[in-house]
Amino acid sequence: MKNGIWVSKNGRVSEALGLQPRDALLFAPYGITSVELLQEQRSASQQNIKLIRTRLAEATRR
Repeated sequence: MKNGIWVSKNGRVSEALGLQPRDALLFAPYGITSVELLQEQRSASQQNIKLIRTRLAEATRR
């Protein structure tokens, strides 16, 4: 994702990856709508799926 979502857990700020605990504070970049954010997340996950599939295909060919 080009903008990313940030999370604050126990006083440490990092990029939010995967599921987050309920008590974590999530921050989204200013000026982006939730629709745009969801589109970015979907495209990033689709790219990750393609990468996983190609690596699995390469591994099974060996």
